[in-house]
Amino acid sequence: MSGCLAVNSNGRNGGLAMLWRDGIEVIIQSYSNMHIDSMVQMENKNYVLFTGFYGQADPNHRNLSWDMLRRIGRTVKENWIMGGGFNAILDNDKKDGGRRKPRVLTEDFRSVLEELALVDIKTSRGWFTWINNREGDAMVKERLDRFVFSSTACNAFLYIDTNVISQTSPDHEVIMLDTLGKKPKEKKDNPRLFFRFEVCWARDEKAKKIIKDSWCNYSDSILEKMNCICDSLGPWQFNNFNKRKHQINKLSKKLDDFIQAPSTQVNLNRIKETRLKLKKLYEQDEIYRTSTNTVNNMDICCIPKCVNDEMNKNLTQSFTDKEILRAFNQMDPRKAPNINGLPGIFFKKN
Repeated sequence: MSGCLAVNSNGRNGGLAMLWRDGIEVIIQSYSNMHIDSMVQMENKNYVLFTGFYGQADPNHRNLSWDMLRRIGRTVKENWIMGGGFNAILDNDKKDGGRRKPRVLTEDFRSVLEELALVDIKTSRGWFTWINNREGDAMVKERLDRFVFSSTACNAFLYIDTNVISQTSPDHEVIMLDTLGKKPKEKKDNPRLFFRFEVCWARDEKAKKIIKDSWCNYSDSILEKMNCICDSLGPWQFNNFNKRKHQINKLSKKLDDFIQAPSTQVNLNRIKETRLKLKKLYEQDEIYRTSTNTVNNMDICCIPKCVNDEMNKNLTQSFTDKEILRAFNQMDPRKAPNINGLPGIFFKKN
């Protein structure tokens, strides 16, 4: 992420962070340990007001949160999207287990949303976002986190989709918003046509066997051997990635079912066990994804010429074995010397 604003917590309360990718224009309007207010430019060049919010955890101070929202709401002229942990529920149907919340707390939250004309966006998958991790009748689950849209934003974003994403650690789940989540998908190219040797494959025994078999069972031409390796590793890459993705989705669905089930039917040990399995898969997926480098294009038209004819003559001479070996040992293990997608670590390990 190229942009970041982090706000420290006040003791155990508050603390927020907002991150955005390169190329996304974000203008911070105001912030505190309970909110970050920002203008975000969308693809159509229109601006949206996005507010990251964390509500007061202490019910006695909850009105301070609602007063802050009212102050922000009075200045809003654009489409407004707000998301975060509100630490409040709209009614007691939004919780499972434990004592009922005082009516005045739920009515205060509901009235501030109505006053600001904010619409609570229902999740497509998952519901409860917080669980107290206790067994049996002592277990409490609540929907404390949400996204809310202004009425104009609802009309501007027709394909919005929100989901609760189960996490590997207790006790809060993540809620995710996709403004194009429900838009019909365009047909994509076959992912098996895209190949790149990943650094993490150098430790994979199956990948090593595929490379060895392809190298030994083909012609004497090095280029043909390398093409054969790429053709063999491509389907393996596709199947291996899809298998892990399927396992993550399956465990996430299983964890969702455990958490969303009635408290009396929830087995806390099964939740913890599933979270640990999911954590291992996420770690494997992180290794896979972070091994790929992003290459930034550089404009070299403004760089002055600094190689004379004599230097050019020396540079264009045939390479000696000594020079090739020295260059080979200096090669970045993550860089591919050619368009075939085989980086330095492939040659060093095989």
